[in-house]
Amino acid sequence: MPKRAGLLLFLCQFLLLPPFASCSADSDALQSELGAPVHDYSLTAHNFAEGLIGVATQFHVPMGIEWVNTPAARTPLTLDLKDTTLREILDAITRTQPGYEVRVGNGVVHVFSLNIPSNQNFLHLKVKRFEAHHDVVDMAERRLRNLVQSNVGRPQLGGGGRGGSLAANVGETTVDLQLEGVTVETVLDSLATASTKRIWVVNVRRQLYSDRNWFSSNLNPVEQGSSSRR
Repeated sequence: MPKRAGLLLFLCQFLLLPPFASCSADSDALQSELGAPVHDYSLTAHNFAEGLIGVATQFHVPMGIEWVNTPAARTPLTLDLKDTTLREILDAITRTQPGYEVRVGNGVVHVFSLNIPSNQNFLHLKVKRFEAHHDVVDMAERRLRNLVQSNVGRPQLGGGGRGGSLAANVGETTVDLQLEGVTVETVLDSLATASTKRIWVVNVRRQLYSDRNWFSSNLNPVEQGSSSRR
């Protein structure tokens, strides 16, 4: 039987960066920001994803995180670095888990796992057309999630992708997008850079389905850790 992509309904978490955050949607400018010197930096986090979120929040960096929910990735993380850069901090966190890489694209720092086959990764799914008209980010993300489900047509595994009602915060900014022929990841990046919610997080769980391993993606809220720099 030919192997088919394990693309499943997903729920992606967007996180709010401080409104005074100055984030560039230009990848070249972002690369320059990543080279900024940091003299002393310490980080304490409950897990791998929380450590990345802490850095993105503190340094006001737009970020997309795709992490596989394994016991190793859920272990506490501590980091102490001197005379470093923001990029080196991200690389140091990424090196704590095997098979992860950091890249910059679409004006967003991406941290992703190389262990997910491309044909089982819904982030690589092509979207024919996606529009958002004065939508809050969470509502636009839900529309994207429904679009993925309708295109894939696969049943949910382990309850992944179930969401409750959405409510906009008072004063929350809205987004206007019109995209064609792009990947799900690009849509998520566009939502992040077009709003004050600059971080998206996808939690991936590996599950056994029939005679194949499938990946399902779901939201796994993380608690805030602590970090400091001088």
